[in-house]
Amino acid sequence: MARPADWQTPTKMIRLPEAFEPQLKEAGHALEAGDRLIPASKLEDATRTILQTMRPQDRRIVARAYRTLLASLEP
Repeated sequence: MARPADWQTPTKMIRLPEAFEPQLKEAGHALEAGDRLIPASKLEDATRTILQTMRPQDRRIVARAYRTLLASLEP
């Protein structure tokens, strides 16, 4: 007898290395709940680091692209 699914959406069996199971289950549940895999704070930190290494005239362009990216990731 099949056990009840832990998922809210349809599932599909795939073969992956067993060592990845905990992380993949966690990521799957987060995605199913509408969460981001990469927290906004980490994206902000990475963007801040990139902006600090750029020429001042290029920073506005990258900052605008970053805001657009964050808006597209909103659940």
